[in-house]
Amino acid sequence: FIPPLEELIHAIHASGKPLIGICFGHQIIAQALGGTVAKFDQGWSVGRVEYDMKGQKFALNAWHQDQVIQPPKGAETIGSSSFCAHAALAYGDQIWTMQPHPEFESPAIDGLIQYKSGAVEVDRVEHAKRQLSAANNNAEIGKKMADFFMKERA
Repeated sequence: FIPPLEELIHAIHASGKPLIGICFGHQIIAQALGGTVAKFDQGWSVGRVEYDMKGQKFALNAWHQDQVIQPPKGAETIGSSSFCAHAALAYGDQIWTMQPHPEFESPAIDGLIQYKSGAVEVDRVEHAKRQLSAANNNAEIGKKMADFFMKERA
């Protein structure tokens, strides 16, 4: 399914229509447009993570091992964390992608921890469990995404 998905990404990019990618979407859009995605050599990012997005701090949930290592030409890194250098990318005002999951509330992370904990380093799982009740910025990012889609474009 990857080659047809990459073709779709190219078609949307060529059309000028807006596109948002989350986690795998962030990765496959970067890959389709010429970036490099790889399994990160420092393991998994799990649970609540603080991201710097153009000088603003946002706390969002993450669950990934693969990440964008080299953004495609023309993509601007607009978000990062200590674990993920290219956590959010902007492709002009048309495409916005991010590695974290603004759609994941704490129960989703808790479920993933219970289901996949054997695949993730124990210390990362324990840290994620301790962060389950901490506040995040999901709603704020969700609003920014809605505004991104509604924005008038030439």
